[in-house]
Parts: sequence; C-alpha cells; structure tokens
Amino acid sequence: ETVVRSSAATDSATMTSEAANAKGEFASTEGDEEKKRELRKIRRLKGENYRNRYLLPRYVLEEDGSKRKLEPGEYDPNSQLYPITTPIREMSDFGIGIGMYFTTTLWLGTLMIICALIQTPIATYYSSNEYDKFNNKDNFYANIGSASCSYEERVCLNVECTQVAGSFQFPNGQHRDVAVDDDQAKADYNITRIVEPGHRLCEVRRFFGVVDLMMMIFIAGTLLILANRQDKEAEMLDLSEQTAQDYSVIVEDPNEEKIDPDDWEAFFRTHFGEVFMVTVALNNGELIRLYKKKFWLMNEMKLEAIEEAQYTTWKRRASEVDDQELDSMKAKRKTKSYFKQFMELIGLDKTLDHFTYELIKVNRQIGTKKHHHYKACKVFVIFNHEKSQRACLEAMCVGIIPALLDWEGQIDDKYLMDGNLLHIKEAPEPSDMIYENLDIGLYRQFIEQIISWAAVFVLLMVTYFTVVACFDNDQPDLGAIMISLWNGVLPEINRVLVQTFESHHTWSDVEDSFLTKTVACRWFTSTLILYIVALSDPTQFLGVYYIQQIQKVLLADALTNPIIRVCDVSGNLKRYILAPIAGTDARAKALNEGTDWLLAERYTDLAKTILMSLFYSAILPTGYWYSALACFISFWVDKFCILRLFRQKPPSGDKLVRITRTTIAVIILIHCVITAHFYYGWPYDELCPTKQLVNVTGSSFTPADIGVTSPVVWKEDCQQNSEDLLPPTGKEKWFPSDHQTDLVKFYNAVSVAVLVYVCVVYFGQNGVLSVYSLFYYRHKPVGDHTDILFDTVESGEGYIPQFQVAGLHHAVMCVTCVPPAPDTPAEAEFDYYLLNWTASKEDEDENGEAMIVELSNEEQVEIYHAANVYFDDQLEGLSADHKNKSLLARAKQYIKNEQTVIRGSYAKSITGRAEIAKRRNSKEKARSASDVQEAEMVENPQLEKPSP
Repeated sequence: ETVVRSSAATDSATMTSEAANAKGEFASTEGDEEKKRELRKIRRLKGENYRNRYLLPRYVLEEDGSKRKLEPGEYDPNSQLYPITTPIREMSDFGIGIGMYFTTTLWLGTLMIICALIQTPIATYYSSNEYDKFNNKDNFYANIGSASCSYEERVCLNVECTQVAGSFQFPNGQHRDVAVDDDQAKADYNITRIVEPGHRLCEVRRFFGVVDLMMMIFIAGTLLILANRQDKEAEMLDLSEQTAQDYSVIVEDPNEEKIDPDDWEAFFRTHFGEVFMVTVALNNGELIRLYKKKFWLMNEMKLEAIEEAQYTTWKRRASEVDDQELDSMKAKRKTKSYFKQFMELIGLDKTLDHFTYELIKVNRQIGTKKHHHYKACKVFVIFNHEKSQRACLEAMCVGIIPALLDWEGQIDDKYLMDGNLLHIKEAPEPSDMIYENLDIGLYRQFIEQIISWAAVFVLLMVTYFTVVACFDNDQPDLGAIMISLWNGVLPEINRVLVQTFESHHTWSDVEDSFLTKTVACRWFTSTLILYIVALSDPTQFLGVYYIQQIQKVLLADALTNPIIRVCDVSGNLKRYILAPIAGTDARAKALNEGTDWLLAERYTDLAKTILMSLFYSAILPTGYWYSALACFISFWVDKFCILRLFRQKPPSGDKLVRITRTTIAVIILIHCVITAHFYYGWPYDELCPTKQLVNVTGSSFTPADIGVTSPVVWKEDCQQNSEDLLPPTGKEKWFPSDHQTDLVKFYNAVSVAVLVYVCVVYFGQNGVLSVYSLFYYRHKPVGDHTDILFDTVESGEGYIPQFQVAGLHHAVMCVTCVPPAPDTPAEAEFDYYLLNWTASKEDEDENGEAMIVELSNEEQVEIYHAANVYFDDQLEGLSADHKNKSLLARAKQYIKNEQTVIRGSYAKSITGRAEIAKRRNSKEKARSASDVQEAEMVENPQLEKPSP
C-alpha cells in the first residue's frame, strides 16, 4: 500500500503554513547570509527527518517479540530502522523476490568458493614446474595458478633459420636459454625476424576433465536443491495468502462495442456464478498518457509554488490562454539563451513559467482527444468464489491462434460472446498492470522491440570500440575500468528504453525485457569483448598480459559497481545539495525520495559475474575466488542500499529468481563449449611442425647457438581454432599428446549432455507448453481452491485503471464515476478500499515533526476525486452520455455488504493496516515454524468493526 504522505495529494493542502512562512522568511532575509544558511540547515534536517520516518523501512516489536514491518508512510514512535545486519529471513518482509535475491546471492557466493576449491588441483598444476618450468620468471608471480605459459622452445621458421619464433628474453628482461637478447641475436647471427611466441611446451592433462565434471555436477545439483527450496517457499506463500489474481480472469480480445460492465457481469454470472467486480478498459491510451504528463506538470507546479493561491493562479492561467497569448509566450521563450532552454529541457531549471507553458500544450492535446469515442480493449472479471475462476478458465481457455481467428468448435457455443471466441487467461495482479498501455497491440510492441534491440546493438558497438581502444594502446587497467563503467551505464540506458520507449502491459514484462537486454549487454561487455579481442591474435590466450586483463576486469567488477551504488551520487546530490536550497518544503521532501532501482538489474549483475568466471575457467581457474568476492560484496552492499538508500518497491514474486537459475544453467553449457575450444587450440602459439629439415650449412652458427633444438622447420600462422560450434575430435598436428585429444572429445560429449539436460529440465516443459498453448491452452492451478470469498479477503484489490506519476505518492485514477440517482453528484462505482493506496494527509505534531493524520470520509472523497481524471476541469463540458460511457474505463463492483463497508472504513485506515500487517506477520511466523498443512490451520479471523 502506498499512503499519500505529501501535501501534493489535494489542492486544499498543497503547502503547510510552516513551508510558506519559511519561504517568505527566505525572501525577507536575502541579505542575511547567516540566516539563510540556518534556514537551509533546517530544511535539510526536516527533509532527512521526513525520509527517516516515512520513507526508510522501519519495524516495531510486537508483544510476542516478533517484528512487524511498517507500510510506506506509516509511522510509529516506537519503531526502529531495520539494521544493516538484518537476517535473510527478515528480508522477505520486503517481498519474496527480495528475500530470494539475498538467498540466491549467498548461495552463489558459497558455491563459487566450493568451485574454487574443486578447481584447486588444476590451479596447482598450472603453478607447478611440470606445466611451466619458467612459471616464476614471466610476471613475478602475478599469474600463479593461471594457464599463462612462458615455457617455450625456439624454432626455425625457414630452412636457413634466419627467421625464428621465440623471444630471447622473458618479459621481465631475463635471458631465456642463451646469453643474448633479441637485438644481439639479430646482429650476431644474421637473424632477420623474431616472432612471438615460440613453440609453447605447456601441456594439459586428462584429470582436468574429471575435476571440471565434478564441479559442473555440483553446480547442477546445487541449483536443483535451491530451486526445490525456493519453489516450495513461493508455493507456500501463494497458498497461504489470497489475492485478486486467485479470483480473476482477463479477456484479451473483448467485443469492442461491449463497453458496459453489466453485459459482462451477466455473461459470466450466468455461466460461472457470483461476480464481484468487472472492469472494462478502453483503448484510450493516448488520452491517459497525456493526462499522466498533465498531472506530473501540475504536481511540479505545486512543488514550486510558494502559496496555494499562486499555484491556483498559474493553473488557471494555463487553462485560459488563447492563441494570441500562446504565440506571445512562444516568442518570449525564444529570447532565452540556448543554455537556459537546454536546462529547462532536461529539467534542471524548473520554473512556474516553464511548467505553465508545457501545461498549455498538454491541455490543447487533451482537447483534441477528449471527443473521441473509445472502445473496449481489455476486460477484467473478479469472481467472488475461487472455484468460479477455475471453472471459467477450464471451460473457456483456448489457444492464442484459435482465439485470434475465432475458430469454431473449440469450446461449447454457449461460452461465445455474441459469436466471439474469447481469449481468456488468469489475470495478473492489479498492482502489476500498466493500464495506459493496454491499447498497444502486438505489432507495435514487436516494432518497439526491434528498435530497442537495434539501439542496444549500437551501444554495444560503441562499448566494443572504446574498450578495444584502451587495450590496443597498452592501457589494460583503463580497459578494465572502462568495462566496469559500461556495465554501470548500459543498465541505466536499458531502464530508460524499457520504461519510457517500450509499451508493456505489466511491470513483470518490463522486468523481463530489462533482464534480457541487460544480461546480453553485460555478457558482451564483461566476457565476449575480451574473447573477441584475443581471436584476432589467439597467441594472447596463454599470454601473461591477457590473463592479467581478465583478472583486472573480474576485480573491477567486484569492486567498482558496488562502490558506485554505495556512493549514490545522484541521491546524495538531491538530499544534501538541492534539498536545502529548494524553494519549498514540499520540494525538499520530494528530493529526499530514495534512488529508483530494479531488482532485475541486481540479478543481471550476478549472472554476469558467474558467466565470466566459468567462461575463462580453463585458463583462469582462480577466477572463482573473484566471483565469490563479488557475490559477498553485493550481498552486503545491496542490503545496505535497500535499507538506507533505495526507494521501497512493491513486493515482487519469484519469477526473476527462476529466470536467473535458468540463466546459470545456460552458463554451464557455455562453459562446456568454450572450454572445448580452449583445449582444442592449446597451446595457442600458431605454430605447426613440417617435414622439412633445418639446414644451416655455410652459416656462422649452429641451431644450438641460438637455442633451437627442433630439427624441423615450423609453419607460421597455423590455424589452431575452430569456427564450428563444437571443435573436431581428431588429433591435430599441434597436439603434443593424447591428453589433449581426450579432453576435446570429453568436453564435446559433455556439451551435448549438458545441452540435453538444460533443454529438458529448464526449457523442455516451458518450450513445449509455449508452442502447445498457441493452439491448445489449459490453465494449471496451484493447489486446491479455497472457500474464502473475495469480499472477505484482507488484501483484496480491484482492477481500477490508474497510472503512476513521478513525484506523487499515490496513483491517479482514470475511471468513470456516475450519479447514483438523478441530480446527485457523481460517485465511483466501487469502494475505494479496492485501491492500492489510501487518502491521508501530512501534518505536524506539537514538536513540529511530520506525522500522518486520519481524514474524515468527506476529506477522503475530496482527495479521491482530485486523483481521478474524470473530475478534471477539461472534461466538464462533455455530454454525460459520452463522458460516462465511451471516454474512460468503467470499474463496477457488484457485491457490497457489511463486510466490505467495514473494510472500506477500517481496514484501509492506519490502525487497520497495522492490524492486518500484524496478523499477516503472525501467519508467516507460523508457516516458518511448521509445514504447509499446519500453516493452513492457523486462525484467520476477519476484521471486526472497531468500537466507537
């Protein structure tokens, strides 16, 4: 629940008297710098107090010693902030999705440590003289435990041996095998060309495959255990708490002319029983998006206005401007400097004049859209019985294609709506809906996805060239930092793409789109760029500096992004710089809002770290230690951010963690395929022996003089990598032993086995069902239905079309209100308790501290009307028939009884919310101490009407 915590909730309470006085005092003491500093300090402290009391997560201790999390906007003088050391089990108070994120992060960190220990035999072998007898002379121990190889022999590239492969000194300057350096060798022995590296003698062993197989089996087993545990937890939560989704269906393709909820209520009641509520959403998305901008502009004007009268004056001016005055305003704006115009454009120069001009433009656009007659695009039906919903889904669910084409014979003809085969499925949760986008069809969404992915591709190309430029200029440290920076920038760009450009119907779709794009960006940036760079010169793979680059990127990823999140530059700028100099207290409090974030972004960070360590495991088995470090740092940093910096989010489900588990399974497959290619190209010296013998007869030196022991000529630029998905399994001429041949065969076989495993376990059922659902769809319910009626569900919400406005603590409705009788004021056709927010008002106690006060019914209705597009001044001149039927969505409640009246007057009050949260907390404690059957026996009393 979101509570209206600011004066922006209603026109009648925009500014507190203290704020107006403070603003006036600012003006009257303009020359008194000390006084101004004192007032800024007071404003900063008031903003911090508001943030600490109402925005940061707090809890109270109940009589039984348990903790109850306060809802956003709720305050108790005995409450405390959640400590940074809050246990994982209590992080689920913020939603099962966040609780599972921390569980997954901790499990993955522990898993990476165990993987590093399993890989210890390989790392030990790489550190031994058996693998590289010059291990300690190439980089002063920097790459010990990695596959970097300096153990090589010098070979001749032509018969006369005037061209050789293999430097005469180590990277640190020491001589390798003869007491000359490269320049001296060229002068003394007439060597015209020296190529690096020489023929590498570092070999792999069969036991690598056994060790790696043990690790993969352990990861797969751990994922299955974790999945089983988390799925049970999610199912337990779903069965223990009834929500609107358990009672609701959505009609995706309703009859366009059926805009009266009564028609739909009669249809579904006749076939399946009592209907609690019907919502008919119209294809008025463009109008709603204009109103979304209008309400944002009006709220910004409120925050900038010194007094209520000033806001009212500017708002009235925006609605009364004629064409001549508008032209005058345009001409005046053109006289401003380009810099000032740019600052206004990006929102850094907020003035009432600017907001008024923008509001005028929006009002004019609304004036052209409000006369359209809109049609039905989605219908939501809430049954009063859960079994009615299941019966409806069982009888009417069909595949997507039959519903689009209205195929005959799919279901009983009595379930057709005037001959229309309806596409029906279980509805998402009401809080998950983005109502202003419901009119967007599949074709436009498809085009938006193409454009978004094209933008992502362009960004990845820019990332590639900037990172490669750093490495090409011998700046590996800068390249590693650049990769980390792009890993922080790309998710923010993706966030803008999916939230502002793409038109999704649910917030879950937004998270999915963001997750997909960000995983692709981070995988490419952190892992594939380094791999592509090395493919241009494969000899780098076992080189000292290349592996150091991988280490630096892993370390930078483990440290850089967490440091950036903790610093919270934008949040601190708003709280400590902009808030104290804000013109009003309302603006200062708005600037103390927490930093916006997406849980999907945190999961992509985990996936990126795990991928990089597994991708380069063949040449850097110690990389798992870096990934473990990254997981544990993220665990504590993200906990700190959620408890102290981030904005509180509505509870989320377990969908993201399920996608992440699937992602890690795909990473195991990638690990197998890439490791097969690494071992196929070993030792990456691009040298192959020929049958031609070296002949230095007549020369002034022998091959031994320059450290050449091989009697044959070696071929340069020998292709040691494969362009196939899986490399060939035969023995290649550069393979030093059968160990390498067996390893390639082993990883090819394991790759196929893992592919089958991933497809069957993670994609098989979902993939088959996805194809099957195109033609035949059957809803699969979770558990048995309950006998709890929806009108008695504590947390029941209705499908009330509304939209979120940046800066407002409550949503804005866009639903029709009708007069219950002739010559009476228009009222909503539903009880306001079905909203996911409650009308409240901020006031101050005797100490001047902010507090939330209860409102009378009349005051609440006034706020609800102010937060509904239906009551906007611009719609007053429309005919009642048009305004009440074909302009805005209709949400009509059909069951109203004593229980719903009690819930409307009490359950949504501050006291009622505390009581509901306390009971929910008690049930969760009971579930954690017993099994599912015992949890179902926990008493679930209904709310009683409080005594006067």
